Amino acid sequence: MADLLRKLPDKKYIAGKWWLVFDDDKVNKAKLGDHVVTSMAKKYGKGLWVEAPDGNLQALILVDSYPAMNPTANDDDDANNSLALQARMFSKHLPRVKGRMAAKMVAVIGINQLRAVPMAMYGPKEMEPGGQALKYYSDVRIQWTPLASGLPFNPKFDTDDRLEHEMSVTNEGKDRYRYIRMKAIKNKLWTPGRKGFVRLWVEDATGEARGFDPFFDTMLYLKETGQITGAKRIKMELNLDGIGKAKKSVSWMTIKQWVLGTKEEKTKICIALGYKPMDLRMYCFKQMENGKAEELYVAKRNDGKKIEDDSEDE
Repeated sequence: MADLLRKLPDKKYIAGKWWLVFDDDKVNKAKLGDHVVTSMAKKYGKGLWVEAPDGNLQALILVDSYPAMNPTANDDDDANNSLALQARMFSKHLPRVKGRMAAKMVAVIGINQLRAVPMAMYGPKEMEPGGQALKYYSDVRIQWTPLASGLPFNPKFDTDDRLEHEMSVTNEGKDRYRYIRMKAIKNKLWTPGRKGFVRLWVEDATGEARGFDPFFDTMLYLKETGQITGAKRIKMELNLDGIGKAKKSVSWMTIKQWVLGTKEEKTKICIALGYKPMDLRMYCFKQMENGKAEELYVAKRNDGKKIEDDSEDE
């Protein structure tokens, strides 16, 4: 990571634009040529300033998982000291990279584990390997908990494998799913304490594992932003912000086919609901990009609180 950060330029937002700031040396001058805006160095500091195409991350690093990062010294030292070795490794090397990550616009998504503390009578019953440095240097920490009750849209689970079985719209047969609850126990970038759910597509009708379920993500997003209402999967009301209310009620499987179906199937569903042909999932992503999603989410939560307050007053 340290080597990667040294090679990447800084990325800054100045004068209404995103800029990549390279080291001012002969190699970079030869590479960048006429792309360098010389006036920026005079106004905002040394370096070779090149206009960036967007404000996205320069790199995203995925770590699976932190306990699997075994220090070399673990081969030589006593194996019973492995947890302490890992803790020292993180506390030593994380400060080297954490300070430069924001300037380089690089993010790390890592997975840690929860382990039971044997015979714990006082204090926490679980611990995270890797020491305290991972907690302190993380900007966001999300705890994942497998659940089978208290879930949105009231799923029904098979008694044998404890998975939800549902008819497939991509092949003949059934899809199988499991649910995970997520809670932001630390968030320095946005509002902490928020909760959410994901549905893992354990197996489709062909027997292939598909990962995160894009259909459930879309449904949960529409529910949390107040754009779909109704407790029963058979009949729900759809009212898309900026587009309007659907001509008729929709079912769970109709939206599933709208998200996962072919282009022809999506077009047919749009026409039946009175909408112009569109990709529902991409429509949701556009709301997130322009900030409308957060506005709708907060408004939906405040409406719920207002109803509770009114009932208490009565």
